[in-house]
Amino acid sequence: PNQCCQTRYERHPSNMSDHKPVSASFTVKAKRIDRHRLVAAAAEVTRELDVADNECIPCVTVDDNEVHFEGVEYRVPNIRRIVLTNTGSVVAHFRFIPKPSGSPSLTVREASISSE
Repeated sequence: PNQCCQTRYERHPSNMSDHKPVSASFTVKAKRIDRHRLVAAAAEVTRELDVADNECIPCVTVDDNEVHFEGVEYRVPNIRRIVLTNTGSVVAHFRFIPKPSGSPSLTVREASISSE
């Protein structure tokens, strides 16, 4: 299993120095890279990683895209229920974002959160 083998060795005369110049030839076994197979393998690994990444993205559905408040009266609570369902394969985290200052008054209260 020698990957490198010397095939020739020569000494050369020199009148300029007390060091004798030498030369040698070697046979080297090297693996050849098939560019087409390399590109195909890289593409396959990329596809597999994309699939794995996509499986880790949370997916949530909302039972209704709009919430209508009818018959709203001053200082009378008006309650509407919104159901969020985790339809993905990983835990989905959510939070209510506070309203910006100066926007119309609306209070969001997390009355109940259940896990099935």
